[in-house]
Formats: sequence, C-alpha cells, structure tokens
Amino acid sequence: MKTLVLVLLGLAIHLALVSASPLRHSSFDLVESRATGDVKFYLYTRDNANTAQELFINNEDSVKKSHFEKSRPTRIIIHGWGGSYTSTPNKPIREAYLSKDNYNIISVDWNAYSKLNYVSARAKVPVVGEDVAEFVDFLNAKFGMSFSNLVVIGHSLGAHVAGYCGKRVKRGTLAAIVGLDPAYPMYSYENPETRLASTDAKYVQTIQTNGNVKGFLKPIGTASI
Repeated sequence: MKTLVLVLLGLAIHLALVSASPLRHSSFDLVESRATGDVKFYLYTRDNANTAQELFINNEDSVKKSHFEKSRPTRIIIHGWGGSYTSTPNKPIREAYLSKDNYNIISVDWNAYSKLNYVSARAKVPVVGEDVAEFVDFLNAKFGMSFSNLVVIGHSLGAHVAGYCGKRVKRGTLAAIVGLDPAYPMYSYENPETRLASTDAKYVQTIQTNGNVKGFLKPIGTASI
C-alpha cells in the first residue's frame, strides 16, 4: 500500500510538471545543492570479484591501493530508487561482465538519497549525477581512464543519474550509456535536459519494458528496445 501511494503521488506531481512551463520543470532539477561524500564508489575486478574496494573522489591513494587498471575497459553501474550498490541488478551485471573479461566494474552507491521517498530521491538525481561526473573526470585526469572504453549503466532513477553524468563531464564524452527501464514519474519527453537523453553519450541504449506508468513508452535513446 505504501509503495502504491508513493507511486500515485509521483505520478500526480509528474502530470503537474508536464503541464508546467519548461523553466519551472527545469528549475526542479536545480534546487538541490551537492553534498559530496553521500555518493560512494565501489570497485570490483577479477582480482576482487566478491570484495569491493571503496574509491574516493580526488583521493589518489584510494585508487593507487586498489586493483583499478587504466588499460581495462571500465563499466559504472548505478542503482535505482530504493536500491544500493549491492542490490539487483548490480550483482548480475557485474558477474556477467567479469565472466567475459577483466573489467573495472565500479558500482555507485547513492542509497543515502535513493532510500528516501520517490519525490525526494528524484530531487537528488542531479546531485548524484554531478558527483559521478566529477569522479569520471578525476579518473581520467589522474589515472588516464579512457572515455572510449567507458560505459555507464543505470537502472530506474539511476538511468537519469547516468544521463546527468554524461551532461556534466568536462574532460570528454562517454562512449555509451545503457538505461535499464529509465524512471518516468516526474519526468517528461519534452525536457531532455532533465532526464536521460540520446545526446548524453556517443551512444545511448535504453531497454524499456514497463512503459506508460513506471517507465517511458516512447524511445528516449539512440536505440531503444
């Protein structure tokens, strides 16, 4: 019942925002200030497939002491509303990649915000996206991580976090973003600057399986399934 009430509340606010002016809708994404430290980053490789190593923005020692290798392709996984870095689909995605090759798999944990009610979590999406973008720029600047080998994968609200990351990175363009059922409540087709959009990376793929209520019905990526 609680979940249903929250979803209905989110839908009601979504409808109000869709009917509002683009400025009013966009301003919703600018009201939250950043609080660096609430967004965490955990590294997995074949050398530590089951034990995460925490990395910190602008902390070179945390990366030097980890199994991060710039020569490997990097995948960043971002969970959705109510999740954490240990929740589905993070583990299955991580295991699938590591079964094929030795990747740098970085799981983003924004549970400090995602555990809030949907409206509050939605408001924090730009904040989290900014932190992920800063983390990406840090790895590129200090450790030579290649943008051409970087894919960001986001689920639900995490898909829009990935979009904000793509919009905000300063040192390059993401090779690809994969959006897994990007969340629809409190988003609209008319405001791509506030959601995952086809311009956020060189290639944006979305897998949309729950369209029209929780997810988008129309394609929002370069390629949509």
